[in-house]
Amino acid sequence: DGGMVFNTWPKMGNQWVPEAVTALSPLYLNFTEGIAGIQFIHRYLAYIVFGLIIYIWYAAKRLNTSVAQRRGIIALVILVVIQFLLGVFTLLYAVPISLGVLHQLGAFVLLAANVYCLNRFCSKAG
Repeated sequence: DGGMVFNTWPKMGNQWVPEAVTALSPLYLNFTEGIAGIQFIHRYLAYIVFGLIIYIWYAAKRLNTSVAQRRGIIALVILVVIQFLLGVFTLLYAVPISLGVLHQLGAFVLLAANVYCLNRFCSKAG
């Protein structure tokens, strides 16, 4: 039910870190049982994943990559943008089933693209 609260973006309500994120005691419970804490972690992990994939794309531009590697990186960038936007719209519209399912499907496809890229960059054939 994390998407049912703080249906604003980019801030959670009017704050970057609302008090509800740290309301439970002990502190760790906020990030395992507290809806606001779990949503906070989900949001900020999304920012980190987005940033890392953009960094990977930027770093890969400097390498002598194969066609398969370039396609994989481009797929990662496209998929992370789609996944990020799906997450934002899912949140703003208070998690309609269709957007929630698409967001979960997007996570699976993004994971698959990551595995593909790892395979292409770690294999000797490239």
